[in-house]
Amino acid sequence: MKAIPKRANITELEQLCNLSTNPIKKHIRKAHIPKGKDGKYNVGRVLNAILKHRNQYSQTAAANGKRETAGASEFKFLKVDLECQILQVKLDQLKGQLIPLDEHFQEIREYAGMVNGVFEKWISEVSALTRNKHLVDEAERLADMARRQLVRALEGK
Repeated sequence: MKAIPKRANITELEQLCNLSTNPIKKHIRKAHIPKGKDGKYNVGRVLNAILKHRNQYSQTAAANGKRETAGASEFKFLKVDLECQILQVKLDQLKGQLIPLDEHFQEIREYAGMVNGVFEKWISEVSALTRNKHLVDEAERLADMARRQLVRALEGK
C-alpha cells in the first residue's frame, strides 16, 4: 500500500480520495480546515471530514428510507458507503494502525521458524534422554500434529 502523506494540496487530495476538486473543497470548507503556509492541508483532518460528512449522508439517507429505493439513489448510497470504508482504511494507515501484508507474512514465517526449532530441539532432547524408539516416534508424531494445527489456525480453518 502506498504511503499516505501527512499534508497534501487539492490535486494530491483528488488522487488520494478519488474525488474531484469541488467535493474536496466543499468538505474542507464545511469542516473549516485551514490551508497551511505551504499551501497544503492536513490529510488526516481532510479524510476525517470527508468520512464524517459521508457517514452523515449515509445515516440521513437511511433514516429517510432511501436505502430501500431502487435505482440510482441506491447505487449512490452504496458508493458512499464503500468510499467511507476506503477512507477509514486510509485514515488507519495514516495513523500507523495498519501494517503491510508482506511485513505480516515475514513475521509469521519467523515465528514458524522458531516453533519448528523448538519442536526439533524437543525431539532431539527426547531422543537423547531415551533410546526408546516408540517414545521418539510418539514425540515426532505429536510435534507433526501440533505443526498441522498451527497451520490450520493460521489459515483460518
